[in-house]
Amino acid sequence: MASVGNGRRERRIRNGQICLERARGAVIRDLARQHGLSKSMIWKIVADIELLPPPPRIWAELVHQESGGISPLFHQAPGRGRAYRMVAGRRRYP
Repeated sequence: MASVGNGRRERRIRNGQICLERARGAVIRDLARQHGLSKSMIWKIVADIELLPPPPRIWAELVHQESGGISPLFHQAPGRGRAYRMVAGRRRYP
């Protein structure tokens, strides 16, 4: 009896990991290959998962002050979109 509960627990953990990877933008085919499941089973697991927006890009530039010092100025721009094309089996972002 204890092994049945452990199997369900492990499956729940695996499904949670699959959902998290999908939310971060993983491809269904790669998830199926990685976890040894069929693509249709992966689709059932991640049916209601939305992709997270890409993280913002943050960079700094050094700015000269009137007093003669230098201070950093931080900029933030939206992250690149999820649109990509496949090149040699890998995602290539424009």
